[in-house]
Amino acid sequence: MGMRNRLVMKPRTTARARLFCFPSAGMGASMYRGWHDAFPEGVQVAALQWPGRESRFSETPLSSVAELVDHAVEIIRPYLDLPYALFGHSMGAIVAYETANRLRAEGIHHPIHIFACSHSAPQLSTGDPRSAKMTDEELVEHLHGAGGVGEEFLESREYLNLMLPAIRADLLAVDTYLWRGDEPHTVPITAIAGQDDIWASPEALQAWKVHTASRFSTRIMAGGHHVVRDNRTMVIAAVADDITLSMALSSPDERPVR
Repeated sequence: MGMRNRLVMKPRTTARARLFCFPSAGMGASMYRGWHDAFPEGVQVAALQWPGRESRFSETPLSSVAELVDHAVEIIRPYLDLPYALFGHSMGAIVAYETANRLRAEGIHHPIHIFACSHSAPQLSTGDPRSAKMTDEELVEHLHGAGGVGEEFLESREYLNLMLPAIRADLLAVDTYLWRGDEPHTVPITAIAGQDDIWASPEALQAWKVHTASRFSTRIMAGGHHVVRDNRTMVIAAVADDITLSMALSSPDERPVR
């Protein structure tokens, strides 16, 4: 399996930082399409592609956060030669956070920033795999009512049926996840959500604060659960600003990445 199928990344010779982007449940790397060109020249965007979707559709989806983290570490390990940040949307926020935990446990140098978008803090996860017991019809109804996946799934039932195994695997991963009580990170964390996101209230975002001994901020902006699509420009601007600041503070002699 070629790496380009697992990590979607355009060349950028001017890059002095790399942003690894983790997809939300049921989604693939294409949810970050256009991000590369929207970021400053100093940032290279690299979107992870999970098994079971898009260019890896023929592969079996992974159904636990631990498996996703194993896979993420394998994918990004060869690309940690630059200062790097982790960005995750929805399920991806938990996988990005746990990937940072795993890299720390393995003694690999820390990211310069962690971005958690549209998901409550890890300690608020309750581990209730109710989605695994739903019929296809019940699951579709649940997804439609909760706004948990993009409208592109719900607009085409044929496409949705094809993607249901990946969606089920991702929901099972989320629903069975339990936080282990890891120590706070020493790098900044930014928690982001749309103001209309029923899955990530301001209180749920603020709860991420305990996971860092460094700077913490929340960014609440117009949009719903899919704020990365609904308000892409503002999300990217916020992330770029934070990466610029983290680069400057982690390497005092470095110029900002703009």
